[in-house]
Amino acid sequence: MKSTVEKLSPTRVKLVIEVPFDELKEEFDKAYKTIAEQVNIPGFRKGHAPAKLIENHVGRGAVLEQVINDMMPSRYEKACTENDVQPLSTPDVDVTKIDDPNLIEFTAEMDCRPEIKIPDFKGKEISVEPRRATDEIAEQGLKDLQERFATLKGVDRPAKEGDFVSLDLSAKVNGEELKEAETKGLSHRIGQGDLIEGLEDALVGMKAGESKTFTSKLVAGDHANEEADITVVLQKVQEQELPELDDDFAQMASEFDTLDELKEDLAKRANDAAKSEQAANLRDAVLSALIEEANFDIPKGIVEEQAQGQIQQVLSQFGGDENILKSILESQGSDLDSFYDEAKKSAEEATRTWLLLDALAENSVSRSPRMISLRLLLHRLARTTWSPSSLFRLYSSKVSSLASLAMYAVIRLSSQLFVMLLRRILRATLSMTSWSSSRNSRICRRKNLLTQSKYSHFKANTGVARKPAAPVFVTL
Repeated sequence: MKSTVEKLSPTRVKLVIEVPFDELKEEFDKAYKTIAEQVNIPGFRKGHAPAKLIENHVGRGAVLEQVINDMMPSRYEKACTENDVQPLSTPDVDVTKIDDPNLIEFTAEMDCRPEIKIPDFKGKEISVEPRRATDEIAEQGLKDLQERFATLKGVDRPAKEGDFVSLDLSAKVNGEELKEAETKGLSHRIGQGDLIEGLEDALVGMKAGESKTFTSKLVAGDHANEEADITVVLQKVQEQELPELDDDFAQMASEFDTLDELKEDLAKRANDAAKSEQAANLRDAVLSALIEEANFDIPKGIVEEQAQGQIQQVLSQFGGDENILKSILESQGSDLDSFYDEAKKSAEEATRTWLLLDALAENSVSRSPRMISLRLLLHRLARTTWSPSSLFRLYSSKVSSLASLAMYAVIRLSSQLFVMLLRRILRATLSMTSWSSSRNSRICRRKNLLTQSKYSHFKANTGVARKPAAPVFVTL
């Protein structure tokens, strides 16, 4: 096999691959066997007809088609390895030459990882904001716990901020009542501000049984962004009664016997939360500094796929109705164009970060069979319902380097796992070059791309359909 690479751009290449027929004996044998099991030839049992008869029965073209589809994935992967090409997208493959019985030539064009020069971070200082005051965090935690066990008591007075109310809502546009906007028995806490604009102001000062009409814009439906007369009827007003902070409360709300023990635990949790927050801020600061200094091109196709994925994910929350999203954005002072621009910007940042970390990890790759197999296992499990923390508890004992798994986590899994691991290694090192990942995971990625649906994504001149590509960093 002979292969050459043509650099179309800093992020896209084309491989030209020539495969002599002499190297295809295994694929021809497999093709004859596969076709023999699918056709009936008089005088022979299925699967036992000789190759020559099979070829006469179905034609040489059908055999070559099967051979081409069987051999393309392995030759493509081999060509990528030989030419040090690191694909980021499903290749566009075309058969350009069939010189029977001498050679087959095909091309594969794909996005690839650009050349990335890792900045020298030796001696650089990274600073983050001091930890938040743990007293404030602990106090808020105690307040939240207190509110969780609070009771509601009906009151005969005007409603005020913080009260819990039950209300009915109706709307009219140009005197026409909108049935789809009618709501009864809606529970709401005054001050949350998560309902229609103007409702909070209308509720304050109202008593149970009273009604009030105000004007506001509708945010959804057929009359989105239109002025409507909103009528609110206040059915019930309740205030929150907080339990007294004493030992009885501690026993009811926690596993502790005294209030002092509960406060001590909350203080410890607050301290841990502050440390985690600072670790996350440090991670973000390091990544920002790295990205700022490392200047490289990013594949436009990958960015576009990522941006479209974000957009579709948001649209799915509204049943795919772009008009609903448009109405909500307009109510927030934005529009679809700004939303799409923000999605693209976010995709660019995510792609740049991912590529940089992948290149960074390669500098200190662990190639041991044990580490490779573990990472592949984590990779498969990450696509299930297992949480990152569960993965860590199960498999961290098998990993010799926490730093290696930490880098793998931020590249392939989630920031949650990364932060947890970072806390363990922060005291030992702040050098990004000490973190590692597995280059072999990319080999696995290429293999996965080439083994789905029996290579049905390859489009050759033989007429085999190609499966659309998916964003690598989303699916893995």
